[in-house]
Amino acid sequence: MKLFTRITRWTISPALVLRVPAFALAMALVISIAASPATEAGASEQQADGDLLSDVRIQHQISFGDSVQVQVEASVNFDVAEVRAVFGAVGERRVSSYAYPEFRLSGDQLNADFSFRTGGSAYFPPSTEFDVAFEITDVDGRTISTPAERILYLDPARDWRSISAPDIPLVFYYYGVSESAVDRLISRTRNDWQEIAATIGIDVEPGAYRAVIYPNVRAMTDVFPPTSDAASDGVFFGGFAMQRFGVFVLGGVSEDSVIHELTHLLIDTKVSSPLSPGVPSWLHEGLAQFFEAGSSDFYTSQLGTAARNDRLLTLRNRNTVPARAGEISLYYVQVGSFVGQLIEDYGPEPMSETLRLINEGSSASEAMEQAYERALWELENQWRVSLGASALPSPPATPTPELQADPPSSSSSAPPTAIPQASATVTDPLTDAGIVVDGDSAGDGAGTGFNWTGPLIGAVAAATVFVIWSFRVNRRRYRGTRR
Repeated sequence: MKLFTRITRWTISPALVLRVPAFALAMALVISIAASPATEAGASEQQADGDLLSDVRIQHQISFGDSVQVQVEASVNFDVAEVRAVFGAVGERRVSSYAYPEFRLSGDQLNADFSFRTGGSAYFPPSTEFDVAFEITDVDGRTISTPAERILYLDPARDWRSISAPDIPLVFYYYGVSESAVDRLISRTRNDWQEIAATIGIDVEPGAYRAVIYPNVRAMTDVFPPTSDAASDGVFFGGFAMQRFGVFVLGGVSEDSVIHELTHLLIDTKVSSPLSPGVPSWLHEGLAQFFEAGSSDFYTSQLGTAARNDRLLTLRNRNTVPARAGEISLYYVQVGSFVGQLIEDYGPEPMSETLRLINEGSSASEAMEQAYERALWELENQWRVSLGASALPSPPATPTPELQADPPSSSSSAPPTAIPQASATVTDPLTDAGIVVDGDSAGDGAGTGFNWTGPLIGAVAAATVFVIWSFRVNRRRYRGTRR
């Protein structure tokens, strides 16, 4: 009962009542401001202060096939606490890594260096471009970034030259090759690439891709990708292509190979959506073969005997190149003839539409049936018959499941089961390895309304302080009245 008596004898003055809302509001404001994230504008203002960082010099040295060493020197007008190097290859998807090199200060001169791997499991092809920048943080947490330095990854032991033209999408890097030979490559590219781009349905900027020309295959033996990369990229006897870096490498001057590999790069750029099931090999190689030769007749004329003897391969179900050595050459001739005749008979528009639909998630069969208004097996049979081969049987029809009537409803029946919806989650294995992907984070731009979290926390804190304070004041008053 004593506790109850003490509580009932607490008093609250009118002045205190007026002070409480103001006090709570002030506490809420302070806590909400403290809880709010820093704005990007503040960071931009800090980074824009050129008086703090000047005379920036970034230099690099290439140990081709192994690593790249990078060094930064700069004049700083603040106490440096940390230096972070941010670097990454320039490609369709910008992925950056970072490192924290040790730094040295001599007066106002800052020096730091680090290296990153380019060989082995971290393989990068010749002519890869890297962007490297440094973020320098002072003891107060302000960060200033240096301008990015572009590094072209080529063997420094070779006398490399480069040439490009404003009306082609290729930059050629070469050594040990005559200027006239490279001029022929440019001329062939200029004549053909716009027709290829129109058929694929893509528009690319001049110089979007790179072609690296070695004098012969033997000279490029050491630059082939390792087995793990070769399995996912186009590797062939005379060179290889790596679409994610926009580059192909050739061992020797070959106009046909340049057109063939450029076609592959354009297709992979066109069909790059994560929704796409991918372009099957017969279509990918068929387009490259057709544009390399410039006509389906070149391949059709080689199929006479195989067609008459019904030894043609079935193409519509082939997503990869045949594994049997005896079928490989026949396969490349067939796909060049079949895909070439589609383009010659129907024009470029249906092929462009086919690739667009594949990019949006359709299978090749579904896309071609919609674009050509005929099933893929019908188009293949039409081509086979034109060669004198027998038609293939039509594929079996897919049975359509019968829909059953819903059972009569009753008060005791269970609710209908929801139809499961397919979902896909895209994960990036680089996220947990100190690697940052350019672009906005998942939460950027979300929730543009007022954030009540800070004020609510402040109000609760203010109320708690007020209750504790009131208890202490009234306890003193209660003790005073007892005296």
